[in-house]
Amino acid sequence: PSQLLEPVETTNLASYGLTVRMVNGLLAVDAVQPGSWISFHAPHVTKGIGILKVNGRRITGPAVLDAALQSPVGGIVELELSEAARPEETVVRLPLQLPTVWHRVVGSKDGIGYIRIGEFQATTPRDLDLALNALRMQDVRSIVLDLRGNRGGSFTAAVEVAKRFLPAGLIVTTQGQVGEVADRVFSSDFGMRANELPLVVLIDSETASAAEVVAAAIRDNQQRQGRAVLVGMPTFGKGTIQYPLKLAAGEDSDGKSGTVRVTIARLIAPNGTAINGTGITPEFLVPDAARQWEVAIERAIEMLQPMSGMTIPQSQ
Repeated sequence: PSQLLEPVETTNLASYGLTVRMVNGLLAVDAVQPGSWISFHAPHVTKGIGILKVNGRRITGPAVLDAALQSPVGGIVELELSEAARPEETVVRLPLQLPTVWHRVVGSKDGIGYIRIGEFQATTPRDLDLALNALRMQDVRSIVLDLRGNRGGSFTAAVEVAKRFLPAGLIVTTQGQVGEVADRVFSSDFGMRANELPLVVLIDSETASAAEVVAAAIRDNQQRQGRAVLVGMPTFGKGTIQYPLKLAAGEDSDGKSGTVRVTIARLIAPNGTAINGTGITPEFLVPDAARQWEVAIERAIEMLQPMSGMTIPQSQ
């Protein structure tokens, strides 16, 4: 059986929440991450379903898959499924550029809103504002914030995101000697504009860097007030700010240059502990990804009672 199940490593599909394997010469879905882009936008894609073609090419092995993923069709990644619930669901189209934030209501009966941040870019704070406002219009009363698999990105964007969940309080302290991150304290002054609904934050071992800044800020400020809990697994523990330094090509390098990432600051959580090498430990340790989702929803519902009647203030 081990010869029939060949894992295919590809970040192109993993970023959508999709893990695939070769099974008897056919590409098949091995797992769909709960809360991922594909789990919400193509719920009929489930474990075991076959994928006949990727971007019009029949997949016979990992090398063919890699090549097919380099040839998007009209700005999208197109998957042709071997089976589907309905004929119109046979083709799944994935956007080449995933939004950094996406949202939906996952429990309309209980008013549970879901927000996933895949990475932190300059547009992320504004995208989050739009997501929060959209959920407010749908009368959500509790939010699940998913940071699983978020490897970080813009430090500045992470600070701005943290502000949107904290009316006031310390977000992070930097320890360094370079410019804007030289021993600085970053705090929230968002006041009444901040979301103060019950918040469940999903984290895992792939949550890193800027995402850990947000998780730590919420944990150390909102947990004390009973407004937030963290669910999942301890985070990666990359609590540094790095600057990419491009190296000039040498005489014997055939014109090729390189880049090194230089650490310019360490990140300190609001409780005074260093994030680097330690990470953020959730209140509810849950190894299984599917169970993490279930526990998050359970906690979100449980936290509703004392907060009933509240709504999300509209961001300005």
